[in-house]
Amino acid sequence: MASRTADEVGPFTSLMRLIFKNILMHICITLGVFGNILTLVVLLKKKMRHTSTAQYLTYLTFFDLIFIISCFFNNLEIMYSNSKFIDEIKPFINLIFYPLGDFSANTSAYIILVFTIERYIAVAYPLNSLFWCRPSRARKIILATILFTFMLTFPTFLENKIQFVYNPINNSTKAELVESGFYPNFDMYKLIYFWIIAIMVQFIPLTLLIILNSILMRYIHDSIKAKNVKLSLGEKTLSTDGTKPSLELRVHRKSDFNIKNSVKNNVKNTSQQTDQNKATILLVATVVLFLVCQLPSALLLIYEAIFPLDNDVSSMNKDIRLGLNNIANGLTAINASVNFILYSSFSDNFRQTVRTLFLNDKKNNQKINNKNAFYNKLRSNSNYHS
Repeated sequence: MASRTADEVGPFTSLMRLIFKNILMHICITLGVFGNILTLVVLLKKKMRHTSTAQYLTYLTFFDLIFIISCFFNNLEIMYSNSKFIDEIKPFINLIFYPLGDFSANTSAYIILVFTIERYIAVAYPLNSLFWCRPSRARKIILATILFTFMLTFPTFLENKIQFVYNPINNSTKAELVESGFYPNFDMYKLIYFWIIAIMVQFIPLTLLIILNSILMRYIHDSIKAKNVKLSLGEKTLSTDGTKPSLELRVHRKSDFNIKNSVKNNVKNTSQQTDQNKATILLVATVVLFLVCQLPSALLLIYEAIFPLDNDVSSMNKDIRLGLNNIANGLTAINASVNFILYSSFSDNFRQTVRTLFLNDKKNNQKINNKNAFYNKLRSNSNYHS
C-alpha cells in the first residue's frame, strides 16, 4: 500500500483515485471476495489437497482474500467520503487493517517465492523433490513463511494508537489515530524500517522470482520440445506401409511382455511429467501476473525510500507521485482478486473440480472416475509384475 492519506490532492491524483479506488476497487473487492472464497472451496476439496501445489495455492488465496478485505476497509473513507459514521470509525479501521493489509501482502509475496523455489527443486533436482515436494512438507514451509513475514511486519502494529480528543465547541469526543510513542525516534525508525521492507519484501523476492521464473520458462520450453521429438521418433518406429509394426516388436512372447511393461511405464512417466509441466505452467502464469502487478509498487517504494515524498516541495511532483501510488495500489488489488480466473485458465483439474462441485456434470464425473481407475489399474499391474 504505497499511499495512505492525502488531504489535498491534485487533478492527476483525483483522476487516478476516481478510476482505481472509486471504480476499479469496487470491482476488485467484489471479484476478489467471491472469487477467492470460491477458489478456497475448490482447493479444499479432498481430491485437490493431495499435492504440494494445492497447499501453496490454498494459502496464497487465503492471504489474497485477507488483503482484499483490508483494501475494502482501508478505502472506505474514499469510497464513502460523505459518511459521518465512516469518519467516526476510520481510526479504528486504520489501526487494524493498515498493518493487516501489509502483513497479508508480504505473506503472499513470500508464499509465491517459496512455491517457485519448490517448483525449481522439482525441475532441477527430481530426486530431492520426493522429500521437499510433499503436502506435509509444504505446510511446514508455509507456516514458517507466515511466521517470518509476521515478525517482519509486526513493527507496523506498534506504530499508532487511538487517542480520544475532546472538542469543547460541540461538547463531543472524537477518536483519532496518533503515533503510539513506542519508538523514541520515530523518524529514524521509519527510515530504517522503510529500507528493510524495500529490500526484504520487494527487491530480494522480486529478483529471485525473475531469475527462477526464467529458468522454469526455459524448462517448459525444453520439455515441450523434447516431447515433440519423442513423438516424431515414435512415428518413425512404424513400418513403411503404416499398417504393421516393425519386426523388432514381434520377436517372441517374452519380448512382447517386456514391451508391454515398457509401454505402461512410459505412460506412467508421461502422465507424471505432464502433471509436473501443468503445475509449473500454472506457477509461471501466477508469477508473471504477480510481477506485472507488483513491479510498479516496488519501484515506487524504492524511489520513496531514496526521495521521500515529504521532502518534495513541488506540488506537481507530489500530485504525480500520489497518482502513481493509486495506480500501483490498484494493480496490487487486481493481482489479489483474479485467482479464480487464473487457476481456471491454467489448471484442468481445477476446472474439472469446479464443474463437478457446482454444475453437477455427470459426464465429467465419469471421465474423472475412468481416468483414476485407469491409473489405479496401471499402478496395481506395475506392483504385481515387480
